[in-house]
Amino acid sequence: MTSNSKLKLKSVLKDITKTNHCLLTSSARNALYLLIKALNYTKQDEVIIQDFICDSLPWAIEEAGATVIKAKIDENTLTISKDTIKHKITKNTKAIVFIHTYGNPSNIKEIQEICQENNIILIEDIAHALTATNNNKPVGSFGDFSIYSLTKQLKNTGGGVLLAKNNDKTSQDILSKAKNLAKQTNKPQPLLEIIKKYLASLYETRAHPVSRFLIRLAKKNADLKLENTINKHMHCSNTDAILALRSLKHLKKDIKKRQNNYNYLKTILPPNTLQTINQNNNSTINYLSFRFPSKQARDEANNTFDLFLPPWQGTKTAETLAFIPNNPYFSKSTLKKIASIYNNTYKKSKEQTDTNER
Repeated sequence: MTSNSKLKLKSVLKDITKTNHCLLTSSARNALYLLIKALNYTKQDEVIIQDFICDSLPWAIEEAGATVIKAKIDENTLTISKDTIKHKITKNTKAIVFIHTYGNPSNIKEIQEICQENNIILIEDIAHALTATNNNKPVGSFGDFSIYSLTKQLKNTGGGVLLAKNNDKTSQDILSKAKNLAKQTNKPQPLLEIIKKYLASLYETRAHPVSRFLIRLAKKNADLKLENTINKHMHCSNTDAILALRSLKHLKKDIKKRQNNYNYLKTILPPNTLQTINQNNNSTINYLSFRFPSKQARDEANNTFDLFLPPWQGTKTAETLAFIPNNPYFSKSTLKKIASIYNNTYKKSKEQTDTNER
């Protein structure tokens, strides 16, 4: 039996994203796995996703049976665009997953148009981007389906969401099949996993010092690549739903403060340092992403200040990027310190480049 909290959460999420159907899951990764499985994709079916991404999403696609095709990102917006994706589409392309990287909806409209022209399913990953808009249209309402995490923008112990925009029978059948698949593989969430997810959500939403310390420790002592086994815990708990509803009450206020952080940093950093948000796009700016002039400069900043961390690895773009979870309660002095460290490493790197060119 579905609790009142879960019913209310589903209603709130559908209202924000202007979608018609909602399935609560244990994580965004599992939501994507269930969706691809419900779509009956096989190895011949290709799903395009950006190359600048954590391992969990490509893994979920392949574990569900489809083939992952990676596309480069636009290095300014950090999302895929028409130019970065057009050569990846083939007769076997069945879906495109658009990641609203760090909450940025830039380029989603043109990807939607490509999908419509080629009869391709569009899946939005809005894990960092709930309430973001493109030309006043909310994320989640562009794709046929969307996935969301209850631990990226919200303080929580777990939970994910699968949303369907359309109210047609096909969409209903796919979500119904995903729901039945979830029932087949469900076990209680281990206590250790609950604690880990809550600490991770504190890191995502507040750059919490304890979480930062544990993540840095893990990075030094482990590979951090996800184990290739499906998580048997598939369902959103009542606690997850209650905590999500509580956090959602403060989300708009927090996002406004995150946007203020971004806008202030833009005034005291060199041009093109921060992630580009295209005109008419309203980003939630869940992370502050910094583009350094070189990998050496990025690493120096990373070693100087414990808020800087390297992003998803494995691409050339990632080599010169660092990010900081955008705590809405950063003081102006903290933001100035961040800018000062960046500006110092930027200046040193430029001086070194000028010396080498002489």
